Amino acid sequence: MLNLITKLFLKCWAAFLWAAILRQKLFQLFGSDLLRPNMGDGPCGPNTEIYFDFQPENNLPKKIEELDNKRFIEIGNIVFPEFYHKREGYLPLAEKCVDAGAGLERIAMVLQGKKNTFEIDL
Repeated sequence: MLNLITKLFLKCWAAFLWAAILRQKLFQLFGSDLLRPNMGDGPCGPNTEIYFDFQPENNLPKKIEELDNKRFIEIGNIVFPEFYHKREGYLPLAEKCVDAGAGLERIAMVLQGKKNTFEIDL
């Protein structure tokens, strides 16, 4: 059983992939303002955040705002830049890519079964 859940920003093909992997452990939050909130000009696009669930035997919260930071920890995120944000609006990027990031200490904490990053052996 996977102890992962994900939050998705905007409808994109990643939603279909996560749905196939995680079944019901999927939160979705949609809105164009989430492409690049308050970050100025630059590449932007849909993104997904990946969380580890320390209590998978419990029911998932009904709302994304109820993600308890003692139960869930974000271990990574993936951005799918498709647009360039300018003051005038969004322009399509000529080259699209995938931008992924993960927290080494947080992943080590999960893999080592620790409750915080200060207990890991890195």
